[in-house]
Amino acid sequence: MLTAMIAQRGRAERRLRALAGPALMLVATAFLGCASGHKTSASSPLGDVVLYVDNDLDPPSDVRVYALAQDRRQFLGTVGPSRQGTFPFRWTGPGVTFTLIAQRPVGDAVVAQPISLTPNLAISWKLQGNSVYFPADPGS
Repeated sequence: MLTAMIAQRGRAERRLRALAGPALMLVATAFLGCASGHKTSASSPLGDVVLYVDNDLDPPSDVRVYALAQDRRQFLGTVGPSRQGTFPFRWTGPGVTFTLIAQRPVGDAVVAQPISLTPNLAISWKLQGNSVYFPADPGS
């Protein structure tokens, strides 16, 4: 009985050691990755563009927000009525022109004028007047 318990404990310890090595590697990789010197822009933490949408539509309505370029549509997210949404996204690269679309469940979509992509682009879009501007201080 005692021999069986010791053997079982030995197997458990070996399994634990086998799992601990890869787990430590993952933790070390995460810390080294964070300290690698890779910098992200404050204006676009997740990509080339940060879009700020102010859903001020009257009558109020949910909208699904898309970016459209060269027959490629990218879903960015949903903004509820009288709410704001922030959508960081990556596009194909500088020089591409794309259009923003806010699709209501019922009724016409709000379609912005074409926008040329530049590095670290920040865009603010108020839907009611379909006004697009490029703030010097993103998020303002």
